[in-house]
Amino acid sequence: TMDPKDDIRRHSARAITFHRQNLFDAHTRARLQALYRVEHILGEGTCGNVYEAVDITESAGSSVAVKCFACSQPPQADVSAQAQELEGKKRSFEKERSVLARLEHPHIVKMFEAFEEPHRCWIVMELCRGGELYGR
Repeated sequence: TMDPKDDIRRHSARAITFHRQNLFDAHTRARLQALYRVEHILGEGTCGNVYEAVDITESAGSSVAVKCFACSQPPQADVSAQAQELEGKKRSFEKERSVLARLEHPHIVKMFEAFEEPHRCWIVMELCRGGELYGR
């Protein structure tokens, strides 16, 4: 037989995950540059680049990592291919944002917030120093 408390615990864990995910919905009215100063590039990827940035709202100015998904490109001859590529980048941003918002573990990078702007989408994360994991 199942303990009714186990069912309550499972339901509570799902509710917390759902609320945490909503908490980290992308900001659509604020701009990243109003809260962070992008310093320099840390790495390049298929969907975008990762930069080190400083929180300009804090007096200590803590450093964070920001992943930028470029959602605009120079016009191409094939407009439909360009539209598909941009839609793919937005889906990739939303999938990564959604997954990071649900995860909380000491060995997984923490997401602080996300921004969705007309031409860029940003995920602000904990800055982990020490280089690429693959390089170790």
